[in-house]
Amino acid sequence: MIQEVRKNRWGWLRWVPGILISLVAIYILYRSVNWQNLGSAFQNLNLLILLILIPLFLISMVFRTLEWWIIANRKDKIGNMYLALNVGYLTNNILPFRVGEIVRAMFFGQSSNTGTFYGLSTVIIERVFDVGLAGILLFISIPRIIGAPWVQTTSYVAMGLVITALVILYFLAQNREKFKNWFERVSQRSPFLQKHVQSRLGSFLEGLVALTDWRIFISSFGLLAISWAIALVEYSIAMRIFIPEASIWWAIFSMGALALGVAIPSAPANIGVFEASLVAALSVVHVDPTQSLAFAIFIHAYHVIINSLIGLIGVLREGKSLQYWFSSLFPGKTGGLKE
Repeated sequence: MIQEVRKNRWGWLRWVPGILISLVAIYILYRSVNWQNLGSAFQNLNLLILLILIPLFLISMVFRTLEWWIIANRKDKIGNMYLALNVGYLTNNILPFRVGEIVRAMFFGQSSNTGTFYGLSTVIIERVFDVGLAGILLFISIPRIIGAPWVQTTSYVAMGLVITALVILYFLAQNREKFKNWFERVSQRSPFLQKHVQSRLGSFLEGLVALTDWRIFISSFGLLAISWAIALVEYSIAMRIFIPEASIWWAIFSMGALALGVAIPSAPANIGVFEASLVAALSVVHVDPTQSLAFAIFIHAYHVIINSLIGLIGVLREGKSLQYWFSSLFPGKTGGLKE
């Protein structure tokens, strides 16, 4: 009991690294932005433009959901998975370290009766695809961006990591039974592995089967590409409000950089890191940091609000409180991740 109290007392320390990263990002923004001119950067903003931007954002999420639905082998209704996706975003807006991806897997696992670890494997594939597309956007936009040698290195690294991750996941999917048998022998010496991993490994590996079917691979990746294309239109329209001279290549480049930037563990809702990623990306094309920050704050704000509202609908519909989902993440409170 005493050990449990001590563990809970110091549990907040797990959030410190992400919060520190966000604070560093905010400090960099503080030093680079003219805060007195930030308000004037919003003068050209007409909130009626949200009538165009919000539907584009919602539609892009529909195609992202369809991509995930294909990866998950159509194990649940699309509507349920759309809510699960936003429950994950809601969690990311409240807790750091992108733990919303785990909550999304839990939500899907319970709704579809496939289990958390099956859902988690499908989420991993979806995230790998996402990083891959980010790398592709950076790669194709580099020739149009002047003086950004570090970006080319970043895109190569991103693509290399994606290819490596896909090869590893494909190997595991193709050799599921062999890997399960090997892990069973290894885990015999560890009660922890037997209790917490071995019983769930099978469902996790089953979720990787999508990688072994080229039709699933192409259709899911294609749907994600459509989602990104719609999001690109949204970003381009929003960017021109604050940066009238912006070209489509600026939007492509900044979206790719942003996707890689927010992958870094940070404070809830990627506060600071989201804005710093866009400001840094647009600084490559010599955009005033104040204009870039205004654009970042605007698009980040309505994304967070919309995702949180839809995610809250998902939580209320499921009939379980946010505390239930959050507590399920931490061993010692409810026994760890739920099947």
